Order: sequence, then structure tokens, then C-alpha cells
Amino acid sequence: MTDDLTIPQFLRRELTPAEQKRIERITVEGVRPTLVMSKYDPNDLSLDWYRPKGVSLEEWATRKQAEQAKKIQRLKAIVPKAKRYGAKPADFKTRPYRWDPSAGKWVPDGEAPTKLASGLIINGNSKPAKPVRVKAPVDDFGARVATIPLGAEFKKFAQANHVWNDKYDSLNPGLQRMNVVNRLRAAIKKGQQVKWPA
Repeated sequence: MTDDLTIPQFLRRELTPAEQKRIERITVEGVRPTLVMSKYDPNDLSLDWYRPKGVSLEEWATRKQAEQAKKIQRLKAIVPKAKRYGAKPADFKTRPYRWDPSAGKWVPDGEAPTKLASGLIINGNSKPAKPVRVKAPVDDFGARVATIPLGAEFKKFAQANHVWNDKYDSLNPGLQRMNVVNRLRAAIKKGQQVKWPA
């Protein structure tokens, strides 16, 4: 195997002028030196690409200094809330306080809570005692109706008192009893006598 990689004469063909120009351009660009860029220096105002064309370097430096001073002033103006309002009193969580803008400090907002020997807390946000739930009086009528077995016997009782509706057959026993008892109560208010099963 030979090291000569040139194309033999019988395989070569004549290049067109356009191809000749393209090869020359590629050759020139291949040997052209790379453009070396200098590192950006933020202090070198001549490299500020966003500097307006009509502004001189001295004026541009003055503008940048004023902008930087304004930014520093804005950061200095940010004061934490705790520092702005001052230290909170030691008993802040147990006693009501409010911020007084005229005095520039926290002032007591009401009396401090006092616990008596009986356990009663005065001047505090003590929770009110829960109301005692009073049980509803026993419903004798409802209890007596509940003694009647559900099913055919209960239906017979309701039909005897004329409070049964044929639509109740599609309901469950609990709803049947509820509807019958409600209609019986309304009938009793009107003066009707209840016919209890023997």
C-alpha cells in the first residue's frame, strides 16, 4: 500500500470556475487566524456596549455611579419588621398589645389577665362555658307507636286510623313509621281519636 493519496491523473476532471472559487475560499478561511477577544472588564467604560453613542465616557461614569448609589440607598432603606417596630414586650403573648405610631412603641391594649383563686380569669380572652344541652322530653306517643311491630300489623294500624297511603308500600319500614306518625300527630291536633290495636 502506497502513502501517496493524490488523485491519479486519469481520475481527475476539470473544475468549473464556480467550484474553483469555492475551493479557494475554503482554503483561505481554513488558514485565517481566529479572532481573539479580550476579557470583559466591568470597570472599563469603553467596553459598555449599551452606552448611548452621544454620551461621553465621563458622563457615562457619572450616571453609573449615581445609579449604584441609588441602588445601595434602596437596599439600606429595607428594614426588617422586628427592627422597624422595636423589640416586643416580654409578656407579648399573654397580654394584649398594640403598636402606637405616635409613641413609636408597643403599648398595652387593655388590662393584663388576672386569675382568681376560684379559677376565674378576669380581663382575659377566656372561652365561654359550653351551654348545657337539655335532653328533649320523652315522646310518649312516639314510644307507644314504636311498640307496634312493623310490617302487616303496623299497616293495619295505620289503615284503621286512615293515615296510610298506598305509596308507602315502596318505602322502607323506618320511613313508613315516620310518615304515619307525622300524619297521626296532625290528626290528633284536629281532635281525632287514635284507634290502638287490641
